[in-house]
Amino acid sequence: MKQIESTRERLVFEDRPTAHWVAAALATLVFAVLTVVTFRQGHDAGVIFLVFAISGPVYVYFFVETRSIVLDRRAGTATLRRQGLRGTDETTVALTEVARADVHRATSDPAARVVPVDEAPSTGTPVRPVLTHADGKATPLVEGYSKDGAAFDMAREINAWLDA
Repeated sequence: MKQIESTRERLVFEDRPTAHWVAAALATLVFAVLTVVTFRQGHDAGVIFLVFAISGPVYVYFFVETRSIVLDRRAGTATLRRQGLRGTDETTVALTEVARADVHRATSDPAARVVPVDEAPSTGTPVRPVLTHADGKATPLVEGYSKDGAAFDMAREINAWLDA
């Protein structure tokens, strides 16, 4: 996720899947053309290209979503939003409930889950950023785990904003 706004009042991260939209549109267009050309030549193999042409829109419908995280001091909320062709899903947490941002590794052992934010990211461990509540409950900021250092960067930025 990319930080798109950072003020004293608001911290906003957003992930716009523009490349996915473009790739799906191009693939759909290419396979639609191949479908027409193949059918015009009298080959039934155009059905295969038709299936590929349909797969782009199906992929976009089910899997491509814009995701955003908005921490807003005025509203006193942290809002996690997913928006796609199937609709919008939004989770709101009161900022008073948020203690800090942490990084969790993908493990079933709760004692080994939290990775120190100041620790250098290890490239072999899948991690994701979470908002940790005062009661210890955690709200994931992203769905999947990643092996890059983005989770650490996001957690540091959120903690710096919360402490300001």
